[in-house]
Amino acid sequence: MDYILTHCAPTSIALQFSRHNVADHLTDFLQEVKDRVQYHYWLFGHYHGNKAIDTKHILLWEQIVQIL
Repeated sequence: MDYILTHCAPTSIALQFSRHNVADHLTDFLQEVKDRVQYHYWLFGHYHGNKAIDTKHILLWEQIVQIL
């Protein structure tokens, strides 16, 4: 898989943003996806910022990027 686009991030990433973020059913499900699927990039925007978390996980909020 090349890209995964979601609103929220997997739990392991979501918990990095704030001590107020907590795991829930959705982030736990996304964590399962992260652990099982091979992908090149994961883009998400729930946390209202623009930041490359690492080489695979990108937080996008006020940016428009071309992915194809």
